[in-house]
This record gives sequence, C-alpha cells and structure tokens, in this order.
Amino acid sequence: MKERSSQVLGNRRQLARCFQAWRGYILRKRTAARELYRQQLLRKGLGALQWAVQLRRVQMETAQRRHALAVLAVSFHRWKEAAVKRNESQTSQQEPVTLSQKSPIDLVRLGRSPAVTAPVWSRLAAGSSQEAMWPSRVEADLWRQLHRRQRADELCQRIQAIRDLRRLAAFRLWHLQKELLDKEEARVQEARALLEKKQLQSVFRAWRSRSLETERIWPLLSQIRRELAARCFRAWRQFVERKALCRHSLEHHRARSLRKCFQQWVLMLQRNEADKRTTMNLLILRQRIRRYGSASAFPSACGALQTGLRRWPLGKRGGSLDELYQRMTLQRIFLLWKARLCQQQQAE
Repeated sequence: MKERSSQVLGNRRQLARCFQAWRGYILRKRTAARELYRQQLLRKGLGALQWAVQLRRVQMETAQRRHALAVLAVSFHRWKEAAVKRNESQTSQQEPVTLSQKSPIDLVRLGRSPAVTAPVWSRLAAGSSQEAMWPSRVEADLWRQLHRRQRADELCQRIQAIRDLRRLAAFRLWHLQKELLDKEEARVQEARALLEKKQLQSVFRAWRSRSLETERIWPLLSQIRRELAARCFRAWRQFVERKALCRHSLEHHRARSLRKCFQQWVLMLQRNEADKRTTMNLLILRQRIRRYGSASAFPSACGALQTGLRRWPLGKRGGSLDELYQRMTLQRIFLLWKARLCQQQQAE
C-alpha cells in the first residue's frame, strides 16, 4: 500500500509538472502571438503612413502641374489677345494711309478735314503700335521663360517621380519580402508550436497509458505478491512442520533405538547370567564327573555337558570363565552381525 501511494503521488506530481509546462508553453505562445500581432499592426500602420505620404506628394505634384498648366493657359490667352491686338493696330495703321490717299471731298463727306485728320491718324497709329508691341514682347518673354521653367520643372518632376517610383517599388519589394519572411517565420513558429504540442500530447498519452497500465496491473501484481507470500508461508510452514515431524520422528526413532538397545542389553545381561549359570553348572558337573568317575548317575546332566563341550571346547583351549564369557559374547555378536548382513542383502 505504501508503494502504491508513493507511486500515485509521483504520478500526480509528474502530471502537475506536465500541466504547468503546458500552461507556460501556451502563455509564452500567446504573448509571442500578441507581440507579433502588435508588430504587424505597427508595420501596417507605418506602411499606410508611407503610402499616405506618397499619395499626398503625388497629389501635390498633380496640383502643381495643374496650376502650372492653368498659368500657361492664361499666359497663352493673354499672348494671343496681345497678338490679336497687335494685328488690329497694324490694320489701323494701314487705314490712315488709305484715308490720306483719298480726295478731300471724301474726307469732307466723312465730316473731317484732311489737314486735321492726317496728323491725328499718324499719332494714333504710332502710339497704338508701340503700346501693342511692348506688352506682347513682355508676354512673349514671360511665356518663354515660363515654358522653359515648366519644361525644367516637368523634367525635374519626372526625374523625381521616377526616383519616387523606384523607391516605392524598392519599398514595395522590401515590404513584400518582409511580409513573406514574416509569414514564413509565422508558419515555422506555428509548425514548431504544433510539433511541440504533438510531442507534449504524445508524452501525456504515454504517461496516461502507463498510469492506466499500472492501475490495471497493480491489482494483479498485488494478487500475485499475495499468492507468492501465501505460497512462501505455506512452504515455510510445511518445512517447519516437516522439520518438527522429522525431529519428533528422529527423537521417537532414537527413543525406540535406545529402548531396543536397552532391551538387547538387558537380554544380553540375562543371557550372560544364564550362560554364566550354565557354565557354572557345566563346570560343577564336570568336577562331579571327574570326582565320581561315571556319568550313569547323571544322564541328563551328561547330555547337557556334552552339548556344552561341543559348543565351548574348554578342555582343548583352556582359560578362565571370563575368557569363556568373552568368547561367547563375540560369537553372539558375530552371529547377530551375520544375520543383519543377510537381512540387508535380502532387502537390497
């Protein structure tokens, strides 16, 4: 349970860190988008201002051209009127000559005398011609100067307009390149943001799948651990029980073996006592036989003595009673070992 709670706490902390990183990423992207939008608005405002300045300049140039054309038209009309007046004055100078060539009768008919009309007509013709020629010359000079200035101004304006158009084209090209670069940068940023978002989504999905897998596997794992613990406990209990049973059986076997050994020892003691008694009786009988010299008086005793002598030939070997007892003990041990060996061979 402690491991599970610690794992759940670690998963929650990791999830909180992921959400904090995602939130910081979104906030950074939002601030970057706002700054980019402000920069774009500023660029558009500057471009509109430059376009307004260029439009104002073009409007001023067109107004100046129209004003110059109007001034030229007015000066041309004035010059034309002056030329018409000059032609009229020339025609008026030719009329007095024709009048002076006429007869005085005709002049009288007109109501004027020839002496009076000739000098008057000459004065009028000279004054009108001079007055007509002077302003026409001035107007012509002014018109020529204005025409030259207008040509120079038009040439300068054309050069300036060409320069402005070139600058405007360069600015427009730079602006288009800048917009393309901004668009490419925005696309790259969007692609990078989308890639980072996909990476974050993949990380979150992997973490979620892992958490779900851990949640699904955890009960099975706990069940497996419980089963393993139960199996281990059962095996330990069986081992302890077997050990206790083995110990108990060993103790019981030891007790039985000790009991058997004790019983055998008691039997051996009893046999030894019986053998000693038998031996003593045999010795006593032998002494009696030697003493009395015949075995007819003790037929049963003689038969037992003969069997005892066949089993333990004391007369041939000689020795004491203890040696005889040891020999009998060794013979019994040998017979017992032989019987056990036969039993073991039969069992194998």
